[in-house]
Amino acid sequence: MPQSGETGRWAAQEFPSEGKTANTPLRHAKNQIHRSSSWLMRRFRAELGMSVGDYITKCKMDEACELLTYSDRTLSQISAYLGYSSQSYFQNVFRKQLSMTPMQYRRQGRLKTAPE
Repeated sequence: MPQSGETGRWAAQEFPSEGKTANTPLRHAKNQIHRSSSWLMRRFRAELGMSVGDYITKCKMDEACELLTYSDRTLSQISAYLGYSSQSYFQNVFRKQLSMTPMQYRRQGRLKTAPE
């Protein structure tokens, strides 16, 4: 059990990988520390400076960037893997967060990682 002042960091570190793709990471964390969702959300924001939802979106976008750069999965496969309801919604979130489309990111990432 985390000590006072470490709850948000603990919750962030303890979200299982599948929790980032499923819709249950908050439920998982609150069950682990035996606190209410609202308490956990306030502590999370106070300690990490972002909401639980923003953290989950950040994790999903980080994973999307990795998949776009290092895999040949389609956008449809990536959006489903990350738990988005549709490819269109995934693309809208991606564009809002990174100011470019997933395909623009993929082309840019592949150029950077291509052997010279």
